[in-house]
Amino acid sequence: MFLHMDADAFFASCEVALNPSLRGKPVITGLEKGIASSMSYEAKARGVTRAMRLWEIRKICPEAVIISSNFDTYTTFSRRMFNIVRRYADPVEEYSIDECFADLREFGEDKEKLISVGEKIKKDITRSLGITVSVGIAPSKVLAKVASKWQKPDGLIFISQNEIEEYLKKLPVGKVWGIGASTSIMLNKLGVLTAFDFISKPLAWVEEFTAKPYIEIWYELRGISVNAVKHGSQEKHKSISKTRMFVPPSSNKEFVFSELSKNIENACIKTRLYRIAPTKISFYLKTQDFRYFQDEVKLSKPIDATHEIINIVRDSFIHLYKPNILYRATGITFHMMSSKDVTQHNLFETSNNTRDTDLLYQSIDQIDRRFGKHTVFLASSLKALPKKSKIIKKELPLPYMGITS
Repeated sequence: MFLHMDADAFFASCEVALNPSLRGKPVITGLEKGIASSMSYEAKARGVTRAMRLWEIRKICPEAVIISSNFDTYTTFSRRMFNIVRRYADPVEEYSIDECFADLREFGEDKEKLISVGEKIKKDITRSLGITVSVGIAPSKVLAKVASKWQKPDGLIFISQNEIEEYLKKLPVGKVWGIGASTSIMLNKLGVLTAFDFISKPLAWVEEFTAKPYIEIWYELRGISVNAVKHGSQEKHKSISKTRMFVPPSSNKEFVFSELSKNIENACIKTRLYRIAPTKISFYLKTQDFRYFQDEVKLSKPIDATHEIINIVRDSFIHLYKPNILYRATGITFHMMSSKDVTQHNLFETSNNTRDTDLLYQSIDQIDRRFGKHTVFLASSLKALPKKSKIIKKELPLPYMGITS
C-alpha cells in the first residue's frame, strides 16, 4: 500500500501557524506578485481562487488578509513535515514542497495498522507545526493521490482493492493525477467521462488512443502499482522533468522556444536547489494532434547554468521544429544527475568564470525565493510569461539567449 500526504492550503496555513491571530480569517499569500498564490479555506469559501488578482479579491472579500510569500519559511515547514513522515515510513518521495508519497508495504494489508500510521502522521504534523494535512492510503500512488484529495481539509481516506470501483465511478477522468485538460477533453469525446470508464476500457484500447504515461495510469487506477516510491529525498533525483501546455496551440517558432526555455529555467532552479546537475538532456515538442518530436543531447560535463543549457538545446530545437504545425506543449528532462559537490571542471575552463556563473545564479535564486518565482528571468522565456501580469514590469531579463523566427 502507498500513502500520499498533501498539506492543506500550505502557504496560507504556514502563515497562520506563525501568527495564530490570523486563524479563522481569509488569509491569502501572493502580495508580491499581485495575484493569489495560496488561500486559506475561509478565503476559498468567499470565492477567492488561485491566480485571482488582488483588486478582484478585495472586491469580493474586503476583509482579506493579504501577505507576501515567504518561501524560506515554507521550505522549513516542508522539510520538517517530510521528516515527520519518515518517522513512520521508508522510502518517502518528496513530490513537491507540500506533498509526498510513502511506501507502506512493510505494514502489509492490515487496514487498522495502515490507518493508524496515517493518523499518527497527521497528529504529529498538526502538533509540531500547527498545520493540517490530508492523507490518502491505497494500493497505488495514483489511487493514494485520489484518496488524499477526497476529503480535504484534514481528511484521511483509505481505499482498498475492493473499494476502487466505488470511488472511481464518482471521479471525473479529468481529475485523475496525470490526465490534463486536453487529454480529458479527448477522452470525453470518446465516451470516457469518469475514471471508472477509463479503467473499464481494455488495455488494447488504451494503447491505441493514448501514450505510455496513460497506460501506466490505467494500471495504477486498477490498483496495480507500476510507479515505485523513489528512495531518499529530492536531493537524490535521478532525473528532473518539467512540462508545460499552452492554450491556444501555436506554430510561432519564437513562442514555442520560449515555452521550452521556461521549462529549462524551472528545471535548472530545482537542480541548483539540490546541488545536482545533468549530463544528458532530452526534450520534446507536442503537437495539437498529440504527436511528439523528441531529441536528446549528451553534455561533456554536468551543467546547471540555465543560459548554457538553453544555448545547447537551441541548436537541436531549430532542427526539430517544423513550421506550419500547431504545438500545444513542450517538455524537458534532465538525466544522469551528478552532485555539484564532486563536479570536476574542464581543464581549459577558468575557475573564475565558473565561480562567477555560480554566484550569478545564486543571486538570481535568492531573489526568486524572496520575491517570487521568475522575478529575474532569461529573455528567451519572456513570451511564455503571463502578458497581463503586473510583475512583468518589475522583472529584469538577462541578455537574450533564445532564437529568432
